[in-house]
Amino acid sequence: MITVLVADDHPVVRSGVRNLLRDDAGMRVAAEAQTAAEVLQQVRKRKFDVVLLDISLPDGSGIDLIERVRAHAPSTQIVMFTNAEQEVRRCLDAGAVAFVSKDALGEDLKLAIESAAAGRRFVSSRAARHLAPGPGVQSGSDDDRQVRAYENLSARELEIMLKLIAGRRNKEIGFELGISEKTVATHRARMLKKLGLTDMRSLMLFAMRNGLTDWSAVEHADER
Repeated sequence: MITVLVADDHPVVRSGVRNLLRDDAGMRVAAEAQTAAEVLQQVRKRKFDVVLLDISLPDGSGIDLIERVRAHAPSTQIVMFTNAEQEVRRCLDAGAVAFVSKDALGEDLKLAIESAAAGRRFVSSRAARHLAPGPGVQSGSDDDRQVRAYENLSARELEIMLKLIAGRRNKEIGFELGISEKTVATHRARMLKKLGLTDMRSLMLFAMRNGLTDWSAVEHADER
């Protein structure tokens, strides 16, 4: 069971997340917080697998809070849940493992929580478009060209790419999106071609260099 602390100053958001997870046997909202002070109080009192954190709280910045939460609870993973999509890189660099836009589908939020609990990166489709090339990427390099191609992916191709990076297989993605496994495979092939990649391992290496996953996911890429 994945235990989640929901930190947001809007009651309707907290209620929405609680209702979304209520019928999921694999995760539950264990506590709520409205302020940064309450978040720190909660993580000092008990252990959570995931903190779902808004970027703007009445008494401080969610980005600044990431490091403080991790200091008190190193094993707790942070999922940023906000519409400030332009801040995705800052959030990931600060230590968040996932980033979900508030207008993302409920299944994306569940996937982000599940991925975060497993220590895997996840970024929702709209937010991913704000990611710049990772550190050390030189202009004109293969990585730079791939990032430009990545920005030209269709919404569906980007969505499938992120689900693949999060560990989903074609059949699972098809079920989640309400499309056939064959259609997923077609989008996957087009996405890889646009990026100039050949297989899952090369996709995972690209994702790792751009802050979408880590080496553990790359090491298991050949198993998919």
